[in-house]
Amino acid sequence: MVCNISARKTALQLLVLFCGAPIVMAQNLASSDSPLPDEAQHSQLRQQIQSYEQAIAGADGTYSEVSAELYQSLANAYLAIGDNAKAAQAYKDRLQALRIQLGLFSEAQLGTLASYNQLLYQLGDWDQIDSNFHLSYHIASKLYDKADSRYIGWATQLASWKIKAFESGVLGPGNDDSIQAAARIYQELAEQLPENDKDYYDKRADYLTAKGLAHFQAAKYFADLPAEYFQAIVSSSGGQQQCYSLVMSVDGAQPARSVCPETDVANSDIFLAQQRTKSETVRRHLSEMRTSFSDAIESIENNPSTSVEKLALATLNLGDASLLAQDYGRANSQYANAWEILSANGESAALRNALLGQPTQVMRGVLDQTLIDQPLQENVLFGTVSFDVDRRGEIENIDIQGSDQAFDPDNIAAIAIKLDQTTFRPKIEDGNPVRSRITLRAEDL
Repeated sequence: MVCNISARKTALQLLVLFCGAPIVMAQNLASSDSPLPDEAQHSQLRQQIQSYEQAIAGADGTYSEVSAELYQSLANAYLAIGDNAKAAQAYKDRLQALRIQLGLFSEAQLGTLASYNQLLYQLGDWDQIDSNFHLSYHIASKLYDKADSRYIGWATQLASWKIKAFESGVLGPGNDDSIQAAARIYQELAEQLPENDKDYYDKRADYLTAKGLAHFQAAKYFADLPAEYFQAIVSSSGGQQQCYSLVMSVDGAQPARSVCPETDVANSDIFLAQQRTKSETVRRHLSEMRTSFSDAIESIENNPSTSVEKLALATLNLGDASLLAQDYGRANSQYANAWEILSANGESAALRNALLGQPTQVMRGVLDQTLIDQPLQENVLFGTVSFDVDRRGEIENIDIQGSDQAFDPDNIAAIAIKLDQTTFRPKIEDGNPVRSRITLRAEDL
């Protein structure tokens, strides 16, 4: 079987148009795969819960190592019968017991907070998750040296959570404080990295790359917001024009993308001022993004033992950042630089072909570093997908081939979303982007 879409579509359009398949969307948050206990097991668990609660009550409000373990057992039992709300309360009580027993800062709390957050994902208690990540980071900062891998792990978890929470809006619409917090963490990790670390330059480049991606997520988010979201500061002279270009480049507006007030807008001056504020916000984050990626390249260049491959990849990341920002001139300039780096000698020809010889998912593997490690369930995709990638990385002329399993509505929906959420770096020939076609297994998207 073969299915074809002639032009690039949004995820929603693809879901409707792909082979005419009806699609039913479902929430993708994790849920427990463990089956609920049968009646006899349920009764036994209830008896255990009662005994745990009686033992806790017998402690008369005092906390000890025993009470901390009782709360853990209580949480496990409630989880087993599917009462997540009471399990969450048991985790909360265990944390309090650990604080009193071991002090404000202990590794035991970190383990409990991690388990607590996994449960809170299922409950959708995003505010408590946010609070727990902050607490985990604070405890880690007291327990470990800044160069300790355990501190770095908790710091990057907080930064990753901030980016994902901002992007998904689970903490509600707001300003860019979450992104700024994530960017500060990555910047601090880069600055605190000991220079005698054997991987100093590479790690520093990784942190700066993550910081750049955080700012890109912010730029993308604000670019998609309506102008009414932004506070307007209207100049005394007022505005004369009726439309305002939407900035997606740090160098200025792109005339092809503009917005105009509706005819019933009461005050066009306010509308235009809101557009200016929006554009300035987007430009600020894109500028920070580019600076971070440029600093990452500088870190790679400063490494006396750096390889041609690492320098080329860092250069391509900067080009990809510009491509994501639809700043095609700068993207093409960096792709040309990467071509030159990989053309310096014959030994790099094979690497050049591997990196630039066909369309490639933008920053594949790099983007994954900024995602929170959630217990998300993703099904394996079936079938083979072919499509054109034009000079700007746009996807067109999509074909799907495979067995009947490949055309299951849920599989088609997942492929459609993957394609819509992915940008491809075009094939580069002689330093210039060219249109080409690529064929991939759906599971490799």
